[in-house]
Amino acid sequence: MTHYAIATDLNRCVGCLACSVACKAMNNVPVGDYWNKTLRIGPNPKKDGCGTWPDIEMYFMTVQCQHCKDPECVKVCPTEASHIAEDGTVQIDKSKCIGCQFCAMSCP
Repeated sequence: MTHYAIATDLNRCVGCLACSVACKAMNNVPVGDYWNKTLRIGPNPKKDGCGTWPDIEMYFMTVQCQHCKDPECVKVCPTEASHIAEDGTVQIDKSKCIGCQFCAMSCP
């Protein structure tokens, strides 16, 4: 079976948060909750730098569902809202979800 994934080129990410905003808008994610996040890593001193401007580096890293083959979120969901779809992706049935966040807490 095909295993789908989301690939993000971190070298091109500028931390605009468009992916987080689009996810929230498309999935009606409540204010304060996120299904994917963009983390700012840094600023850190460059390998041979002194740690002050301009000898620093910073990058952004998106964190989202990895669509695990044996997902913990599916195992802990009390309402079976978290499930593996026929295409192998991990999905959440919003009509069954009670907002307990066990899925988020169990995610590695």
